[in-house]
Amino acid sequence: MRFRLTHVLAFMIGVVGGAALELHAAGTLQEIYPFPSGNFDPNTLTLTADGALYGTTSGGGGYNLGTVFRFTPGVGLVTLINFSGTNGSKPQAALVQGNDGAFYGTTLAGGSYDFGTIFRITTDGQLTSLASFTATNGSYPQARLLLASDSLFYGTTFNGGISNQGTIFRVSTNGAFETLVTFVGTNGASPAGGLTAGPDGALYGTTSAGGSTDEGIVFRITTNGVFTNLVSFAGVKGSVPYSGLTLANDGYFYGTTYSGGANSLGNVFRVTTNGGLTNLVSFAGSNGSFPQADLMLGSDGALYSTTYNGGANDNGTVFRVTTDGVITTLGTFYETNGALPYTSVVATSDGFIYGTSSDGGSLAGGNIFRISLFTTCTMLPLTKTGPNWNVNLSGTPGSNFRVVRATSLAGPWTTLTNVTFGVDGLAQCRDTNAPSATAFFRAVNP
Repeated sequence: MRFRLTHVLAFMIGVVGGAALELHAAGTLQEIYPFPSGNFDPNTLTLTADGALYGTTSGGGGYNLGTVFRFTPGVGLVTLINFSGTNGSKPQAALVQGNDGAFYGTTLAGGSYDFGTIFRITTDGQLTSLASFTATNGSYPQARLLLASDSLFYGTTFNGGISNQGTIFRVSTNGAFETLVTFVGTNGASPAGGLTAGPDGALYGTTSAGGSTDEGIVFRITTNGVFTNLVSFAGVKGSVPYSGLTLANDGYFYGTTYSGGANSLGNVFRVTTNGGLTNLVSFAGSNGSFPQADLMLGSDGALYSTTYNGGANDNGTVFRVTTDGVITTLGTFYETNGALPYTSVVATSDGFIYGTSSDGGSLAGGNIFRISLFTTCTMLPLTKTGPNWNVNLSGTPGSNFRVVRATSLAGPWTTLTNVTFGVDGLAQCRDTNAPSATAFFRAVNP
């Protein structure tokens, strides 16, 4: 378990003292902005350097065709643009910030031919349609764009192309468009996830169908259009990936499948750049089921995301999984705090992860939620038993920590003991050899 802060308690020997530090409790999934009922369907959020969160909704807005919004924690939500159809409609993907500071994205439909658009929008809401899909060059894009090292954007469409099974494309910031690959089934079909840059400079992705089993594939494509089908999904190794891939610190890619795995409820998988596919974790219902979202790489090297169903109320979960397959449920949706999340999460510097749910919440239209990554640890007043001093703490049941002592904040620190919070959330450390002068106590990682 990790702690958000090091907690320090100082006292003069012979004087009872203490300090209570209020922290955010890990696993508390909070609604922080409710969307009204009416099929708003908020998509994955994008975090900017100033701490604001930008996103899109597939519905709602002035024409009920979706919006682009900015949400600032502690301030609120501002709608930047209402999609009207001619400028796009029903976006389903996250926004990507370009080198110019503007955001780039796609809409599922609308535009000149009603097959979707690629757009640019500034932080003050100035929207420019860069390209409209025509069906022959792709249609109905669902995935985020990738800004590659060549300063061009790369993406996928779910349908369109010569066999109506999707495409891979690239587009410049001024709208110059090129189709790189058309899917025909044998080489994959219906990509729902975006592309990810690999350590070799190539781009990697998934399709939700096609391949040798028609359960989807993992592929590699170079920026000059050389395509390689790396591996087909099948059964226990996962089936029907709606997510893209996430490159972890170990050089491997990780993703989720909507079905398949040991329980046919989806999985987390690992895949190498040459197509070595491993089922890392199979969802079992109680820990989530039917994930649709990309994984987010955390600063701790673990991966974070959501499941659409499963958990205690079958309304979905937020989970953490390590690269060696240890999965932890961080939060569960109960309808009142949101339901049915199909989007990924983002992490902020204050120790929270933020995401969206498509349903539930206090207004029944989905919400923006957050959950803390850190456990509660509160120092309580000291007590004295004979010659011994007792350091009292309260915190998340089951979490553990190490209590250390020093006579100066500069150290050195001496370990007193390791303590685990009981079911009542209380713990105590007895100091039987306290110094005769001021002493400082703190709780740190075990």
